[in-house]
Amino acid sequence: MWRKPFFLWPMLSLPFFYLLGLTVMGGLGADPAKELVHSTGEYALWLLMLVMLASPVQFILRRRQLFLIRRSLGVACFAYVFLHVLLYIATYLEGSLQALIEDLIKRPYIIAGAFAFIFGLAMALTSNDYSVRRLGIKWKSLHKSVYLMVVAVCVHIIWQVKFDYGEVILYSTFFALMFLLRGPSIRSRLVIKP
Repeated sequence: MWRKPFFLWPMLSLPFFYLLGLTVMGGLGADPAKELVHSTGEYALWLLMLVMLASPVQFILRRRQLFLIRRSLGVACFAYVFLHVLLYIATYLEGSLQALIEDLIKRPYIIAGAFAFIFGLAMALTSNDYSVRRLGIKWKSLHKSVYLMVVAVCVHIIWQVKFDYGEVILYSTFFALMFLLRGPSIRSRLVIKP
Protein backbone atom coordinates (compact mmCIF):
# COMPACT_ATOMS: atom_id res chain seq x y z
CA MET A 1 0.00 0.00 0.00
CA TRP A 2 1.32 3.44 -0.95
CA ARG A 3 1.90 5.80 1.97
CA LYS A 4 2.29 9.56 2.17
CA PRO A 5 5.90 10.75 2.35
CA PHE A 6 6.96 11.15 5.99
CA PHE A 7 8.24 14.67 5.36
CA LEU A 8 4.89 16.02 4.07
CA TRP A 9 3.50 17.41 7.35
CA PRO A 10 6.83 18.87 8.54
CA MET A 11 7.08 20.62 5.16
CA LEU A 12 3.53 21.95 5.39
CA SER A 13 4.22 23.34 8.87
CA LEU A 14 7.42 25.20 7.84
CA PRO A 15 5.61 28.51 7.06
CA PHE A 16 4.02 28.41 10.51
CA PHE A 17 7.36 27.95 12.27
CA TYR A 18 8.93 30.60 10.03
CA LEU A 19 6.27 33.12 11.11
CA LEU A 20 6.61 32.01 14.73
CA GLY A 21 10.36 32.61 14.53
CA LEU A 22 9.86 36.06 13.02
CA THR A 23 7.35 36.90 15.76
CA VAL A 24 9.70 35.83 18.56
CA MET A 25 12.68 37.65 16.99
CA GLY A 26 10.66 40.81 16.29
CA GLY A 27 11.22 40.52 12.54
CA LEU A 28 7.69 41.28 11.34
CA GLY A 29 8.32 44.93 10.49
CA ALA A 30 6.46 48.08 11.50
CA ASP A 31 3.00 46.44 11.46
CA PRO A 32 3.34 42.87 12.87
CA ALA A 33 -0.44 42.26 12.92
CA LYS A 34 -0.83 43.14 9.25
CA GLU A 35 2.17 40.99 8.32
CA LEU A 36 0.85 37.96 10.22
CA VAL A 37 -2.67 38.22 8.79
CA HIS A 38 -1.38 38.80 5.25
CA SER A 39 1.22 36.00 5.39
CA THR A 40 -1.15 33.33 6.75
CA GLY A 41 -3.69 34.27 4.08
CA GLU A 42 -1.02 34.02 1.39
CA TYR A 43 0.17 30.60 2.61
CA ALA A 44 -3.44 29.38 2.58
CA LEU A 45 -3.84 30.68 -0.98
CA TRP A 46 -0.70 28.90 -2.20
CA LEU A 47 -1.86 25.64 -0.63
CA LEU A 48 -5.29 26.06 -2.24
CA MET A 49 -3.51 26.43 -5.58
CA LEU A 50 -1.66 23.14 -4.93
CA VAL A 51 -4.95 21.45 -3.99
CA MET A 52 -6.49 22.57 -7.28
CA LEU A 53 -3.39 21.50 -9.22
CA ALA A 54 -3.30 18.02 -7.65
CA SER A 55 -6.46 16.73 -9.41
CA PRO A 56 -5.42 17.53 -13.00
CA VAL A 57 -1.92 16.17 -12.35
CA GLN A 58 -3.42 13.04 -10.77
CA PHE A 59 -5.66 12.51 -13.79
CA ILE A 60 -2.98 13.27 -16.41
CA LEU A 61 -0.30 11.06 -14.81
CA ARG A 62 -2.80 8.41 -13.68
CA ARG A 63 -1.42 8.41 -10.14
CA ARG A 64 -4.24 7.78 -7.65
CA GLN A 65 -1.72 8.20 -4.82
CA LEU A 66 -1.92 11.97 -5.28
CA PHE A 67 -5.38 11.78 -3.69
CA LEU A 68 -3.77 11.20 -0.27
CA ILE A 69 -1.40 14.14 -0.74
CA ARG A 70 -4.27 16.35 -1.93
CA ARG A 71 -6.24 15.62 1.23
CA SER A 72 -3.27 16.61 3.41
CA LEU A 73 -2.78 19.78 1.36
CA GLY A 74 -6.45 20.62 1.85
CA VAL A 75 -6.29 20.16 5.64
CA ALA A 76 -3.09 22.24 5.83
CA CYS A 77 -4.72 24.90 3.65
CA PHE A 78 -7.62 25.19 6.08
CA ALA A 79 -5.23 25.27 9.06
CA TYR A 80 -3.67 28.43 7.58
CA VAL A 81 -7.12 29.81 6.74
CA PHE A 82 -8.14 29.24 10.37
CA LEU A 83 -4.96 30.93 11.60
CA HIS A 84 -5.58 33.82 9.17
CA VAL A 85 -9.11 34.37 10.54
CA LEU A 86 -8.02 33.91 14.16
CA LEU A 87 -5.22 36.48 13.81
CA TYR A 88 -7.54 38.90 12.03
CA ILE A 89 -10.09 38.68 14.87
CA ALA A 90 -7.45 38.80 17.62
CA THR A 91 -5.33 41.66 16.22
CA TYR A 92 -7.50 43.82 13.95
CA LEU A 93 -10.73 43.42 15.92
CA GLU A 94 -9.21 42.75 19.37
CA GLY A 95 -11.60 39.80 19.78
CA SER A 96 -14.72 41.95 19.51
CA LEU A 97 -17.81 40.22 18.09
CA GLN A 98 -19.44 43.60 17.50
CA ALA A 99 -16.41 44.77 15.49
CA LEU A 100 -16.64 41.57 13.42
CA ILE A 101 -20.34 42.19 12.65
CA GLU A 102 -19.54 45.80 11.70
CA ASP A 103 -16.73 44.63 9.41
CA LEU A 104 -19.07 42.13 7.75
CA ILE A 105 -21.51 44.97 7.03
CA LYS A 106 -18.97 47.59 5.93
CA ARG A 107 -16.46 45.42 4.04
CA PRO A 108 -17.88 43.02 1.41
CA TYR A 109 -14.53 41.25 1.04
CA ILE A 110 -14.90 40.04 4.65
CA ILE A 111 -18.23 38.41 3.70
CA ALA A 112 -16.51 36.63 0.78
CA GLY A 113 -13.75 35.52 3.17
CA ALA A 114 -16.37 34.24 5.62
CA PHE A 115 -17.96 32.10 2.88
CA ALA A 116 -14.53 30.72 1.96
CA PHE A 117 -13.96 29.88 5.64
CA ILE A 118 -17.32 28.06 5.92
CA PHE A 119 -16.69 25.98 2.77
CA GLY A 120 -13.17 25.18 3.99
CA LEU A 121 -14.41 24.21 7.46
CA ALA A 122 -16.97 21.75 6.05
CA MET A 123 -14.29 20.07 3.93
CA ALA A 124 -11.62 20.04 6.65
CA LEU A 125 -13.97 18.41 9.18
CA THR A 126 -14.80 15.62 6.71
CA SER A 127 -11.27 15.05 5.38
CA ASN A 128 -10.88 11.70 7.10
CA ASP A 129 -11.54 8.05 6.27
CA TYR A 130 -14.48 7.84 8.70
CA SER A 131 -16.31 10.68 6.90
CA VAL A 132 -15.60 9.14 3.50
CA ARG A 133 -17.22 5.88 4.63
CA ARG A 134 -20.06 7.55 6.54
CA LEU A 135 -21.07 10.03 3.83
CA GLY A 136 -20.53 7.70 0.87
CA ILE A 137 -21.38 9.38 -2.42
CA LYS A 138 -22.35 12.60 -0.59
CA TRP A 139 -18.69 13.04 0.41
CA LYS A 140 -17.66 13.84 -3.17
CA SER A 141 -20.51 16.30 -3.54
CA LEU A 142 -19.53 18.03 -0.30
CA HIS A 143 -15.90 18.30 -1.36
CA LYS A 144 -16.89 19.91 -4.63
CA SER A 145 -17.38 22.93 -2.36
CA VAL A 146 -13.71 23.59 -3.11
CA TYR A 147 -14.91 25.28 -6.34
CA LEU A 148 -17.15 27.61 -4.34
CA MET A 149 -14.28 28.22 -1.94
CA VAL A 150 -11.99 29.18 -4.83
CA VAL A 151 -14.57 31.65 -6.16
CA ALA A 152 -15.06 33.15 -2.67
CA VAL A 153 -11.28 33.45 -2.19
CA CYS A 154 -10.86 35.19 -5.57
CA VAL A 155 -13.66 37.64 -4.71
CA HIS A 156 -12.10 38.16 -1.25
CA ILE A 157 -8.79 39.12 -2.89
CA ILE A 158 -10.22 41.18 -5.78
CA TRP A 159 -12.39 43.34 -3.50
CA GLN A 160 -9.36 44.22 -1.35
CA VAL A 161 -7.19 45.49 -4.22
CA LYS A 162 -7.25 49.21 -4.85
CA PHE A 163 -4.54 49.80 -7.47
CA ASP A 164 -2.25 46.94 -8.52
CA TYR A 165 -4.30 44.08 -10.02
CA GLY A 166 -1.26 42.13 -11.28
CA GLU A 167 -1.23 39.39 -8.63
CA VAL A 168 -5.03 39.12 -8.64
CA ILE A 169 -5.01 38.54 -12.41
CA LEU A 170 -2.31 35.85 -12.03
CA TYR A 171 -4.21 34.02 -9.27
CA SER A 172 -7.55 34.28 -11.07
CA THR A 173 -6.01 33.05 -14.34
CA PHE A 174 -4.45 30.07 -12.54
CA PHE A 175 -7.76 29.05 -10.95
CA ALA A 176 -9.64 29.57 -14.25
CA LEU A 177 -7.12 27.26 -15.93
CA MET A 178 -7.59 24.66 -13.17
CA PHE A 179 -11.36 24.77 -13.80
CA LEU A 180 -10.81 24.30 -17.55
CA LEU A 181 -8.49 21.33 -17.01
CA ARG A 182 -11.35 19.54 -15.26
CA GLY A 183 -13.44 19.56 -18.44
CA PRO A 184 -13.76 16.01 -19.90
CA SER A 185 -12.83 17.04 -23.45
CA ILE A 186 -9.62 18.76 -22.32
CA ARG A 187 -8.68 16.08 -19.78
CA SER A 188 -8.95 13.28 -22.34
CA ARG A 189 -6.40 15.02 -24.57
CA LEU A 190 -3.89 15.50 -21.77
CA VAL A 191 -3.78 11.96 -20.32
CA ILE A 192 -0.33 10.40 -20.59
CA LYS A 193 -0.73 6.94 -22.09
CA PRO A 194 1.07 4.08 -20.28
